[in-house]
Amino acid sequence: MTRVLIFGAQGQLARALAHSPWPRGWRTRYLDRSRCDLTDFAAVRDAILEGAPALIVNAAAHTAVDRAESQPDIAWAVNALAPAAMAEAARQVGAALVQVSTDYVFSGSLGPAWTEADEPRPLNVYGATKAASEEAVRAALPRHLILRTAWLFDRSGRNFVTTMLRLGRMQDRLSVVNDQYGRPTAAGDLAQALVHMAHAAMSADSGWGTYHLTNGGPAVMRADFARSIFAAAAPWYGAPPEIVPVRSNAFPAAAQRPANAVLDTARAEQVFGLAPRPWSDALGATLAQPLPRCAAARTRSAQGASARVAA
Repeated sequence: MTRVLIFGAQGQLARALAHSPWPRGWRTRYLDRSRCDLTDFAAVRDAILEGAPALIVNAAAHTAVDRAESQPDIAWAVNALAPAAMAEAARQVGAALVQVSTDYVFSGSLGPAWTEADEPRPLNVYGATKAASEEAVRAALPRHLILRTAWLFDRSGRNFVTTMLRLGRMQDRLSVVNDQYGRPTAAGDLAQALVHMAHAAMSADSGWGTYHLTNGGPAVMRADFARSIFAAAAPWYGAPPEIVPVRSNAFPAAAQRPANAVLDTARAEQVFGLAPRPWSDALGATLAQPLPRCAAARTRSAQGASARVAA
């Protein structure tokens, strides 16, 4: 039996992992904050040392990007120091570690898609903590997969898709930034790719390292992504709100966001034989059925709403 320990049970990715098929003989155990506080590094180490898993997946993170600017200690503890403790404990029990990371480790300067060879230059505290987690994992544990993703969405939780659909029930007009672009990532697709990569790497004891994982298809601006969301949900959602493209400086925020969030997934595709489906197909599948909290029509206000959601 292959034991798998997954941190971040209440997050989008962990929920998707819980609904994903795992290899025969693999047994998963999920820990949320109530069962393991990631700011308690001794508890993190004990969970690994006592459980002696063969694989650890860190799907937990402090993702409040703006709050991290004013509460950096919490962000550093959860996003950087906890993964460092996981990696050290994993080394002691002989486990492999999957550390989920983000496009926020990059500066977001305009240009082509980011590759794994590009140097991280984070713009904000959140990105700096995630970059530090990558460095800690690499230093402590050779048998690791660092998976950078971007613009994660699912049917539930707080993400750009659910936020758009919620706001669209309340407002006739939504202002959405139109100077940030990327490739959205369905949590279910990321989960399936993660399982496939972990199984392949552990079976061959090769392929360890850093990879980029998103859905495929053309990069898209935030405002156009918002339009695609309402188009995909149209059969059950009804008339969409008007999407008004605006620049990021229309929304003063504590943390600067990268303009270019496009990640090049060629390395993961080549090494592990992945073929990510277009994000538009994944979005359509995600929204094929009504979202419970967004299905019922509400009375809209004519007043426009601002829409800026950290991916």
